[in-house]
Amino acid sequence: MLTRRLMPRSLLCIAAILLLTGCAKLLGDPPLPAALVDRIIYAATQTGLPLREGLNPSLPIQRSLISTYYHSYRPPSDRTATSIRHLRPLLRCRLQPNPETGHIRVHSPHLDISLTPPEAEPHPSVRHFNPTIIPLPSYAASFTAARYLLVTRLVTPGLHQESHACLATFCLPQPASTPSRTPPDAVPCTPSDVKVLGGRGGLRCLTEPRRLNVPPTPAKRCTGEWASFADIPGFHDPRIMWSGRGEPLIVVNSASTYGCVGLWIMDLRVLVPELRDVMERRTPEVDGGLDGGVSTVKRDVSKISRQVAGGRKYQAPVLRYETLTELTRWGERNEVEKNWILWFPGHDGETWMSYEGFGKWELNRTNSPDGSKAEGESTPGQEIHTNREGMPRHHPFLPDTMPWPMFNLSNFTSKTSSKLTVQAPTHNSRLVSATGSHAANLNTVSQDSISIVSAQPIRRSFPPSVPSRNNTDAHRQGWTYHGGRTVAQLLSHGYTTPNLTSPDESPCLQTADFLDPTGKPGHFHQSSPALKLILCHRRGSTDGSIHLNATGSAGDDSCPGSPRDWTRDGRAVHFGVVHRKFSNAVGMPERYERWAVVCEGMYPFRVLAVGKHPLAFAGEVVRPWGREENGLLSETEDVEKGQGGSMFTYTTSVAWAWRPGSVVDAAAGEEGDDAEHLSALGTGFLGDDVIVGVGVDDVEQAVVRLKVEELLSCLRLCPGVKT
Repeated sequence: MLTRRLMPRSLLCIAAILLLTGCAKLLGDPPLPAALVDRIIYAATQTGLPLREGLNPSLPIQRSLISTYYHSYRPPSDRTATSIRHLRPLLRCRLQPNPETGHIRVHSPHLDISLTPPEAEPHPSVRHFNPTIIPLPSYAASFTAARYLLVTRLVTPGLHQESHACLATFCLPQPASTPSRTPPDAVPCTPSDVKVLGGRGGLRCLTEPRRLNVPPTPAKRCTGEWASFADIPGFHDPRIMWSGRGEPLIVVNSASTYGCVGLWIMDLRVLVPELRDVMERRTPEVDGGLDGGVSTVKRDVSKISRQVAGGRKYQAPVLRYETLTELTRWGERNEVEKNWILWFPGHDGETWMSYEGFGKWELNRTNSPDGSKAEGESTPGQEIHTNREGMPRHHPFLPDTMPWPMFNLSNFTSKTSSKLTVQAPTHNSRLVSATGSHAANLNTVSQDSISIVSAQPIRRSFPPSVPSRNNTDAHRQGWTYHGGRTVAQLLSHGYTTPNLTSPDESPCLQTADFLDPTGKPGHFHQSSPALKLILCHRRGSTDGSIHLNATGSAGDDSCPGSPRDWTRDGRAVHFGVVHRKFSNAVGMPERYERWAVVCEGMYPFRVLAVGKHPLAFAGEVVRPWGREENGLLSETEDVEKGQGGSMFTYTTSVAWAWRPGSVVDAAAGEEGDDAEHLSALGTGFLGDDVIVGVGVDDVEQAVVRLKVEELLSCLRLCPGVKT
């Protein structure tokens, strides 16, 4: 104790650093790649995260410290090539692809969705599309018959956008001749269910649909084909998910304070009181509805816990996004931004975002008509920074080898929105909140913020032709494929770090390598929310739920270790569904293909595997091929007349099926248990069911139930990944 008092704090810090670096050398850790060190240091100096201020990349001791910090989360075998032996079962192809379309057809059919609650009359003229779904907590069974929260868009007669939400549950038919066990999240269909859902059953609202009262947001600038967008009321493309802190979140596209269209985040408990009731362990109060629109149920939005019988307290997650908050992007932005994906690595509350998941074809920047470099263009691999006087300067922490910034491919059209010279939000930026009880929380930046801009917009298009599966012809015509991703950590108030993608990650979805049978490349973009998957089966109870002991370890050898162990040994991964979009000559979408993508569960979250083939569900007709080429001649008549015969389908949601409580909930009632349970609702195991939301023709919707192995089967490993 006396020694500690006599030693200056600085000496203690130096001793700790020397100890860490010495341990790293003893363990034989190779040095961290210089490009990644510079990227981490740049993020730290600009945001304070993930490392604190005071770092100098020129000091070898600090490089060693960062290397130790990084390698402490990665086994030695993973530092150059990721080893993921647990993925092996998902590499097998249980089904063969269609020789005409190239698709693997999963035998799970579309199930209908009805927003007509029991005892209510259907509205034949009211249609919805693009469903997004999350399961309710397991303890919801004590307060409601609902098992899911459904958010879906209304087909409106005009241009305005509107979305509705309800608590819903599945009904499935129960054949009298061959009784089968109904899944725990479903009930046998009643005659009323069959009337609105059909003979296969499906997902039905149990509460009256409620219009989501998301506040309007202003647009900074909308030009060209987007000039009228700022005058269209409402938001679009909602995606809902459970965060790693147990928050039910919604991400929507709405007018942007940085450009024309951006992404905003909000807590669903503020928008859907019935969900808040369930999370606070009480029977939902039904109020508002399809016609009422705005809720009249009064809640104290600051309330996060509730006393129950016996004096014990249930604790709910804090409302971090009580008001609408715009998600930012460090530096350069598109006028229109969308298709960003959030994921949550663990229970520590970290949130990460992927702006782009794939590379793309781009016209070489040096290919100006006269063969010279366009005036004001920067060299690929360098971001241009401007100081307060507007003079460009290269940031000293950004190496020349850093992959150049990736930009979003708009899902709206094949054209590219223009670049915006926007000010990059920093940790010194001011957050300005509008006044009023329902006002949006508008992310703005100060005039002193450093902006990261490109002096010249980049022309974005696809190669005129890619006649073979290599990119030789594309390069000959002046096109270059740029791979990689743009990944950042979400901090607070919607602000993020700069790009933290590992510079040595090889691209996994190169367009030229994924031509469809007609020779078209299409383009990939992110689609569904990301889920966490543990690559082992849950066992130990009659309902299949995994039992954890008091230390958080699995009580069964099928999944040994704790959740932290699952991450370290590679069992924890993230997955989702991405789209490959094909457009016609005038830029209108012809079809969407769904592809499975799996990423590692710890930083730097590399893409591990992607599907070898796109997936189609039972009854779906993949255009431009007909039913015969799709192999659907043996399908039943009701499938042929159903939604599957529509022009195109697309995937808007992937969620884990609701599960009853396990022994994890046995201690419920102690403060904090709810948050722990809620934070795990985005995590599942092999053998679990997933619920896929499907949009049809922008006017219809469906859900598909299947095992996660069916969705993720027949994967191929990405470059640099081994088993």
